[in-house]
Amino acid sequence: VVNKSVKNLTLDGQIAYQYGTYNPKLDPNARWISSTNKAETSPRSAWGTEVVAVYDLKDVSMVSKYEPSLTGAYIYLSGANRDKVGGAAYKGWDSMFEDQTFGHLINAVMGFSNAHIFGTSLKAKPATDLTAQLDYVTGWFAKKYVEGRQAILSGVPTAQAFSMVNKANFGHEFDATLTYDYTEDVQMSLLGGIFLPSKAINGNGAIYPYRQKAIATELIGSMKVTF
Repeated sequence: VVNKSVKNLTLDGQIAYQYGTYNPKLDPNARWISSTNKAETSPRSAWGTEVVAVYDLKDVSMVSKYEPSLTGAYIYLSGANRDKVGGAAYKGWDSMFEDQTFGHLINAVMGFSNAHIFGTSLKAKPATDLTAQLDYVTGWFAKKYVEGRQAILSGVPTAQAFSMVNKANFGHEFDATLTYDYTEDVQMSLLGGIFLPSKAINGNGAIYPYRQKAIATELIGSMKVTF
């Protein structure tokens, strides 16, 4: 649903429901629950919600020449109690083949599931063919993990397992992106980001030997060619 009834403000809301069958054999976290788990399948019942507000600042005379806009977004992705496998409906959201991200590093670490995500973004054009964007993203687990649980947050079987703490907020991310329109058909981008995990992921080094102390960073250059 898109609403533009307020001048310079665009509201976009989406809601999605997932159903089908959940198979713990395909979940890398299920093996941390019990070595005797028989991996019984469950019906899936998951929800995802996204609300985005974009405010165009073109009428602010002091900055109008830079074509600035301010975006706020809230995303909810249902989570499941990973201590219960098989039987009752599994409520964890499966990101499947997503085509968008909000918080690049959070998306990679968290696997885009079991979260409340909030973010703000400021975009402007400091030059004719150059667009700059600054993002801040933070989030909370929809369902907190059991104290001391080892979890592969990304959902990738070969990924590192983290020692979890029973806390909700999982960290803060800051991103900066520069996009240069070289021609009408060629666009080049440079993205830099840093993710500062909270103690929900870091755990207690004195108790949990797999504590992850390092922050996550990225620097990505890309080129898009349209034919």
